[in-house]
Amino acid sequence: MTDLNALSAIPLLKVTRLSKSKFLSGLQCHKRLYLEVHQPSLATKPDAATQAMFEMGTEVGELARSRFPGGVLVTAGYRQTEAALVQTAALLQDLTVPAIFEGAFLYGGVLIRADILERVPAIE
Repeated sequence: MTDLNALSAIPLLKVTRLSKSKFLSGLQCHKRLYLEVHQPSLATKPDAATQAMFEMGTEVGELARSRFPGGVLVTAGYRQTEAALVQTAALLQDLTVPAIFEGAFLYGGVLIRADILERVPAIE
């Protein structure tokens, strides 16, 4: 879980972002993941088909959010790491929020953004 007091201890420019696509790259080939993280300039620019897939993924995400009424979107952008972490922490504390979309979590210098985090009732 994100320790907001530790935010200043980690230079946010040094944070490694782990996305679904990077995770899948690592499953396919460890060297590919290494290069995507440490040498992103070597990657080829996405072609039209790949760009269309990215856009479709965005549409699917928006559709998926409609399945969780009352959920709240973390509005901080991709590069606004600290703001996203703070927004997510506040939403986690608000027990009236049934779901968080694009929540940010930082652990061990790795940042992830969860598509949907649903609050489920505790089982007693």
